[in-house]
Amino acid sequence: MVYPFTKLFFPLLRSLFIKNVTGLENIPKKGPFIIVANHQSHLDGLFIASYVIQKTDQKPHFLAKKEFTSYFGRFFEYIVYQQWASVLFVEKEGMRHRGKIALLQASGILDMREIVALFPEGTRTYDGSLQEGRTGIVRIVLGTKKYKRIPIIPVGIKNAHLLLPRNCLIPRIWNARISLSFGKLFYFDSYRKKKVTKKMLRDATTLVMKKIAHQAGRSYTYA
Repeated sequence: MVYPFTKLFFPLLRSLFIKNVTGLENIPKKGPFIIVANHQSHLDGLFIASYVIQKTDQKPHFLAKKEFTSYFGRFFEYIVYQQWASVLFVEKEGMRHRGKIALLQASGILDMREIVALFPEGTRTYDGSLQEGRTGIVRIVLGTKKYKRIPIIPVGIKNAHLLLPRNCLIPRIWNARISLSFGKLFYFDSYRKKKVTKKMLRDATTLVMKKIAHQAGRSYTYA
């Protein structure tokens, strides 16, 4: 079993921070699948993972920026992010081929029937609005070798930016509580038959972001 203590730890945290969650029936019982969500706070990944682990008994591998995970020091990064959470590190800004290794690793993890999760916006919002999605999600799904049909689950997060705003370390429970909405899974079937171009990558990413926007009750203005 993955993280046995989650039966006690995660339900306690959720009772404090989560207002409601819908669509849990849309989470498959096993991988491979990929979760995509809007990014509002540092708590987003923790709570998404708590529900996924509860349903699948598998840990989701999140993509995370190296400059963020190293903020608390190398020891914390190694114990929490690398060993406990199995994060896939995206290289720091300025590195050549930034993110390429993490994308390849993510595709490989899906081929091992495991779970990948990421925030296509790449950074947290300031006001709850959706930012432009990045094309990494498309490259990951189309980069799998063994499994050609990877389920994608859109997740909408609400009010996390009020609970834990950027540049804030202490959750403001008195301000708001989080709502999560897991949407119905979808696939990139039609895009696998197309030539990989900038337009194709952008169109597929827009599809993903619109699915997320629907779950989050937000508009996506970059289409």
